[in-house]
Amino acid sequence: MGKISLFDCDLWPNAAKRYDVITCNPPYINREDMEQLMPEVAQFEPYPALYGGSDGLEFYRRLAAETAEHSKPGAILAVEHAYDQRAAIKEIFADSPFAFVRELDDYGGNARVLIFELRELNPFG
Repeated sequence: MGKISLFDCDLWPNAAKRYDVITCNPPYINREDMEQLMPEVAQFEPYPALYGGSDGLEFYRRLAAETAEHSKPGAILAVEHAYDQRAAIKEIFADSPFAFVRELDDYGGNARVLIFELRELNPFG
C-alpha cells in the first residue's frame, strides 16, 4: 500500500512535488458576507481561513492557474465552495487544464463540492 501524506499550508507545501489528489477547502467568504458573519464564526475562526477576496473566489483563481504544475497526469482536484459559487467556479476552471468531473451537495442539499481532473495536455497545442 502506498504512503499517504497530509499537508496544512497556503497552497503548495513543496513546490517540487507533484500530487495525485488535491483536496482544498479554501477561504471563500466574500467581503459583504464577512461583514455579516455569525458571532460564533467571526470570533473563533481565523480571518485568513474565511476571507476569499472581494468576491470570495480569489483562491479558486489561484487553484485554476497553479494546480496543474503541482499535479501528476490525471490528478484529481476536489474543492469545497459556498452554496452560491458553483457556476462561477466552473467558469473559472473552464479555461484551465482541469476538466469538470462531478458536483456534490452537502447533507442539507446545498451545492458544496466540485471535482475536477487534470486533462491530458496536447504537446502540439
